[in-house]
Amino acid sequence: MQTRLLINKLSVNLDNNVLLKNIDFSLKTGDVLAVLGPNGAGKSSLLKSIMSHYNYPIKSGKIVLNNKDITNLPVDKKSKLGLFYCSQNPVELDGVQMLEFFKVLSKENSKNFYEFYKNLNSAMLEVKLKHELLKSSVNVGFSGGEKKKNEILQAKLLQPKIMLIDEIDSGLDLDAIKIVADYINKNKKNWITIIVSHHIDFLKNIKPNKSIVLVDGQIAESNKKDIINFVEKNGYSSFFEKKLRPIRTLPIMCCDMKHGKK
Repeated sequence: MQTRLLINKLSVNLDNNVLLKNIDFSLKTGDVLAVLGPNGAGKSSLLKSIMSHYNYPIKSGKIVLNNKDITNLPVDKKSKLGLFYCSQNPVELDGVQMLEFFKVLSKENSKNFYEFYKNLNSAMLEVKLKHELLKSSVNVGFSGGEKKKNEILQAKLLQPKIMLIDEIDSGLDLDAIKIVADYINKNKKNWITIIVSHHIDFLKNIKPNKSIVLVDGQIAESNKKDIINFVEKNGYSSFFEKKLRPIRTLPIMCCDMKHGKK
């Protein structure tokens, strides 16, 4: 079943600061949206607000998943609907053993322990994580690269519908970046992918089919052809004076389509 995500006039405020203003875009399964912009433009704020992070309260607008308004759902319910957030700063869970953590994650996707362990073993080999880490607490004592690979490992076991990838390539060596990029490329046709990165080569490897440039929390450019190459050559200075414009790839539909409302 195809997944459709609509972000409609999303605005996010923290205290008196405007983090995001009137963000508009829509995506479907197989779309890869690159979110570009200078530091402090609102890129991470966008992903975290979609995921209902408590520090990024939504002031107005809607998040609609398959015609259902999920704007104000808590993070756990959004996760169960298939949203997965890959953090640029994965948290440590001291006292929570990796193996037990993965058992809980895989409960709904595995019929028995044998199938669970087979899937886990295969996934760890693919992302090149050492099996000894299963005895450790989640991310405790892990290197930066191991923490990022662990994010991808979790995604492999959960099989999400929407991947929110927040600078997962930062702090990785070249081999680890290739592992992450290869996994995204192998599976992106099955997801909606929204990816934030400052590494142009990484984005070129992923080959997003859609893009937005954020400046001061607003969309300054969207879906411009060769926008990644343009940013690589020219930076972001030219976007500060541009007229803000929305990105639309699907018609806006409300969550109550069975009553014929639009």
